[in-house]
Amino acid sequence: LRRRRARHVAGIAGGVEPPNGRLSTTHGAPYSELQNYIVTGLARRAEGNMKKNALKKPNVKKLVDSCPFAVAVACIIIGLLAVVDYSIESEYYFSLFYLIPIMAVAWKVGLPGGVIASFAATGALLACDAKTIPYSHIMVLAWNTFSRLAVFLIVCHMLSVLKKALSHEKAISRTDPVTGINNSRLFYERAGQEIENMRRNTHPASLAYIDIDNFKAVNDTFGHIVGDGLLRIIANIAKENIRKTDHIARLGGDEFAILLPGADNKTATNIIERVRTKLTNFSISN
Repeated sequence: LRRRRARHVAGIAGGVEPPNGRLSTTHGAPYSELQNYIVTGLARRAEGNMKKNALKKPNVKKLVDSCPFAVAVACIIIGLLAVVDYSIESEYYFSLFYLIPIMAVAWKVGLPGGVIASFAATGALLACDAKTIPYSHIMVLAWNTFSRLAVFLIVCHMLSVLKKALSHEKAISRTDPVTGINNSRLFYERAGQEIENMRRNTHPASLAYIDIDNFKAVNDTFGHIVGDGLLRIIANIAKENIRKTDHIARLGGDEFAILLPGADNKTATNIIERVRTKLTNFSISN
């Protein structure tokens, strides 16, 4: 599915069907129910992304996500807690509250930031205890300090492992298990973002749909293992012959889609024709 101008694509994505009921494709393919489903899905996700990104400030978000900024904020909070801890009676313990900035920075920037915040909190607690609590022996103070540091570091490590596991699961949920390329979920998300960009900025984009002929016959004749291998070959060939800014995904079965941001009619035709030629000329021996 291709549109030469962004406003035409935005019109289709918004639910406006072409006057003649067909889309301008290389071979004049009809505006089928599946194509309508794809465009409708992109429009729905684009509307959701527009609402989510309405209040976003990229520069501020980039600053907040930076490791030095997050660690600095955590250390300031720890310092304020230390001032409060030092000024009140010694019967009250604030060790639990120090975990809040430590956990926040460990989750935000990772284990290194959490380790720095842990040492800062341990040092603050050590200074407060040395001034406010009379210990019978210096080793008691040392043991308490070591225990607190160990707890802080263990919590940081657990949060780091948890975040990595969640990131891994998120990556798996957006990757097709057979071909290793993007799945339909990630493709619709990126395509929705591209439609949103097209609505804000007048620039073209193209969407290509690929269907494998007689793929069922391959599975029936040679088995699903061979069929899966064929899907991987096709995905790799297509991925190697598109631009780095393009996105390819397997929508399901033998159906693929390629999103070409910034590609007008001529550019998209050249790219897709190159992919089609490579696929047509490819042969599998044995």
